[in-house]
Amino acid sequence: METAVTTKKEAILHYRDPVEALQMMLENPLVQDHIGFHPFQVFKTAAQQVREYTCWLSGQAAWDMQVRP
Repeated sequence: METAVTTKKEAILHYRDPVEALQMMLENPLVQDHIGFHPFQVFKTAAQQVREYTCWLSGQAAWDMQVRP
């Protein structure tokens, strides 16, 4: 790969199709049980008064997007 500036070593660009990469990860039996796509709520107390936000799926926006029967 040619660069705009001079480099000491040749620049190598590794490309991977993102759809194929995701498909490979989702089909991997070592990680498929550890990947979740459903929203969840984590509470700090048993009374469920204080929520803990650990990632986007634990937030209210993801919870509100779900289609409920």
